[in-house]
Amino acid sequence: MKLARRKKLSAAGARISAVLYCPAGTVLMPKAIQSLVRQSLPPDEYDIILVAESESVLVHHTEAELSAILNLHWHRQKIADHWAARRLSLELSKTPLLAFMDAAAAADRDWLAAYRRTFEAYGDDIALIGGRVRPLWAVPRPSWLGDDLLPELSLVDLGDEIRFLQPGETIGTVNFAVQAASIAAMDGFAADHSALRIINDETALVQRVRAGGAKLLYDPAAAVDYPVLAEHTKQSWFRRRAAWRAVSDALKAPSPDMLTPEERWQRVKDFIFEAPPTDRTVRALVLEQRDPVRFQGQVAAIEHLLRCLLDGIGEPDDD
Repeated sequence: MKLARRKKLSAAGARISAVLYCPAGTVLMPKAIQSLVRQSLPPDEYDIILVAESESVLVHHTEAELSAILNLHWHRQKIADHWAARRLSLELSKTPLLAFMDAAAAADRDWLAAYRRTFEAYGDDIALIGGRVRPLWAVPRPSWLGDDLLPELSLVDLGDEIRFLQPGETIGTVNFAVQAASIAAMDGFAADHSALRIINDETALVQRVRAGGAKLLYDPAAAVDYPVLAEHTKQSWFRRRAAWRAVSDALKAPSPDMLTPEERWQRVKDFIFEAPPTDRTVRALVLEQRDPVRFQGQVAAIEHLLRCLLDGIGEPDDD
């Protein structure tokens, strides 16, 4: 496949670009493009950058339909991952602001206008803004799924006011925007070189922005809708995700606020000991839960246990 020539996009009058990345094996959903074409900003005030192979795009769209969108620029190239797509978008765009949205999401009509307005209001020391991500449930939300686990589904709702992100809070990479110059200067889209960087790439991005001394905001007006697949509403999906997070995080440099292996091991034992007597075995980590607090505790215990084992924890025999 011949790669498209890399060049700066012409964006006369535009200050913000919407970036859609469609990795191999996924498809660009019609509502994603439709929502960007229908933005409240005039078309000459924003660009749409689509980074995708033809196979990922032409399932629901035709060449003619995409060509008719005058401010859409399709870069046809196989890209390794989201990090590479973001770096490429910095290279391609001439606009000072970039807004990123998942190819399965749909943006509110004022999505780009909200991001542009907030960046202009708060100044150049704001490097990143995260927006609200609302769920589109494929099946009814399970009663055991508490609010604290919703970020695992890339859902974000930090309230109804624009505010700075607090320690421990993060954004969802389904929906966020950046000051291009700030992110480029701090190499914020550099690849994560962990041998297995499987989930939570938003955490790495937020950590880099904070380490660079820039500020982060949350803006609820920059909102998108995002589908929650039926298979992502099964308890086994959350348990598996917790296990893989433990593997992924174990390969990274330790965080200063990270729990010690002994603290993690104690939390695993506490979870098991709080189970009914007949369930106080390793089965407690895989039993289906009805209570959302108990299920959240189970997910946390699985992650703690895997981290303990990967850290090589041992316990002496007191007999």
